[in-house]
Amino acid sequence: MPKEPKTQCDCCHSQMPKAHAWHEDKAFCQKCYLKHFQSVACDGCGKSIRSFNGEEPALCKSCKVKGRVCGGCGNALAQASSKREDGTALCWPCTRNERDPVTCPMCNKPSKALSRMPGEGIEEAICEHCRNQKTHFTCPACNKYRKPAGLDASGQIVCAKCRSEGPFVCPTCKKPGVRHSAKKCQSCYWSEHASKAIERDAAMLPRIWTRTAYKQFGQALVGLYGPQKASHRVSKYLSFFIALDSRYPEVNNVSVQDLIAGFGKDGLRRNTTAVSFLIKAGFLPRATDWELDHHSENQEQERLLERNADKWFHPLLVRFRQHSLEMQQVSLDRGRKGPNAHTIKTWLFGATKLLEYCSDQGIDNIGGIDSLLLEQFVVSSPGYQAVLPRFVNYANKHEKVFRKIYVPKNQVSVKNEQLMLTDARSAALIRRFLDPATDPKEALLGILMLLYAQIATRVVKLKLSQISETQSGGVAIKFARMPITLEADIAVVLKRYLETRKALSPMESSEQNEYLFPGRRIGSHLTAASVAYYIERWETTSEQLLSTCLFTIFQSGVRHPNVPHHAFGVSKAVCARYLSRLDSRMTDAIDIRLRTQLRNRQKRAEASNPS
Repeated sequence: MPKEPKTQCDCCHSQMPKAHAWHEDKAFCQKCYLKHFQSVACDGCGKSIRSFNGEEPALCKSCKVKGRVCGGCGNALAQASSKREDGTALCWPCTRNERDPVTCPMCNKPSKALSRMPGEGIEEAICEHCRNQKTHFTCPACNKYRKPAGLDASGQIVCAKCRSEGPFVCPTCKKPGVRHSAKKCQSCYWSEHASKAIERDAAMLPRIWTRTAYKQFGQALVGLYGPQKASHRVSKYLSFFIALDSRYPEVNNVSVQDLIAGFGKDGLRRNTTAVSFLIKAGFLPRATDWELDHHSENQEQERLLERNADKWFHPLLVRFRQHSLEMQQVSLDRGRKGPNAHTIKTWLFGATKLLEYCSDQGIDNIGGIDSLLLEQFVVSSPGYQAVLPRFVNYANKHEKVFRKIYVPKNQVSVKNEQLMLTDARSAALIRRFLDPATDPKEALLGILMLLYAQIATRVVKLKLSQISETQSGGVAIKFARMPITLEADIAVVLKRYLETRKALSPMESSEQNEYLFPGRRIGSHLTAASVAYYIERWETTSEQLLSTCLFTIFQSGVRHPNVPHHAFGVSKAVCARYLSRLDSRMTDAIDIRLRTQLRNRQKRAEASNPS
């Protein structure tokens, strides 16, 4: 701590303005200093200094602090800012850090560095942050946080450097731009920073093909987002490339099935941008949505079997899965759709739950299962009733059951409550979709679902090739067998969407994607989950949209399920089910319409014959 000022000499006891010298905590005036301090040579540098009574060895001020370090940070200390009670010298930053924090009167936050700046008009001690807010600003020319210096040629306030040098011309690229430093603009800085980041990350990949792919991917991101955003984004995908490097020694050996086994469908989804680039650049094989779903569901089937490898029914599940795969192949060979991998997985999952329930009841073979036990399982777990018939049918035909078992029948019907939209609600949605202020993508999705009976899984798979122009200049869409001509106002919505249509994948353009609604992965379509987001915004359900459209179709006189099937692609079973449920409603609506017309005619007749 600094010595307290002293006004009396400890030698002659005379008054003095301040001490001229100190020795062993005693103050000396100028006369006593010249009398008692004799000239000697500094023991360190040989410089002539004064020492009390000529005592040696003596050191000058410079030699006293030579080699001295701060007691807090250990850095060389030429001039101490303060001393601790034990005499240890401290630099200014360490002195500040050892202070007790004091609340700033402006921001009410604790700070160890409150100070005044009278020259800047700051008379009250405040923290550094509040001080800089009063004295600094972000220069619009160089984006640096500096003190304002005045106006430039355009009349805006700039810092001293920008005011003296004028508009910045980058010495590196020779182009005007925003200053980053004296030697480069911000564009050059971020380009260099992105290149260094890409090279640094690529050096962590041992194999040549992954290293080359990562460098090309980084440059592609620079072209898409610019160097600044790319330098922050590229490192996010490094772990994905490291996984590729460790799992696949050769790029030619990578298959879609290997990718699903290594990362899973969700892992590929999280790295959509990198996967899309690698597919586009030829490093990875192109995969359709069907292939990804097929291999992903097959992987789930295998995992399900592995989890039950120690159960008595594991061989039974293996045989049932093999039988289902054979059924799938037979259907494909005959040109039919057949059960897909997801359907087989649900069959297998339902069979597993049933057999686990039977095991809990003490049954350890297929012959111990009867219809009563099956009915008890359906009562306890009704959600599995729809997926059990395929396994039960297989067990009756191909396994040694003691007596044939049957799943309790559940009549599939359309729910009565809130079957369809009201006329007012339907008209409000149509006005919303035709409104030019509505997003064209949302409007087109809603129109196709409400007026053309397209469910979410079908509307996202519509392709541009299904859209054509009629001879009269209109627009038609081929939903199934025959093209359906759109109304003029609906065609306007479609054209407005096509003008603003964009690819969601950054690695492809809208022209390269064949689907009407492009997806996030290269060459893919929008997901049904995205459509569900819009349906939730409309405050309705997919079933209500479909039933409302089918009600309008049936009300116009259509009674055969083949008509909406061939026109819009709605399955015949769905058409028949809705027709049976909506038939009574259509009859009531027609009766009401006829009674209204009869009543109106009677009123007109009474008005024409007042007598």
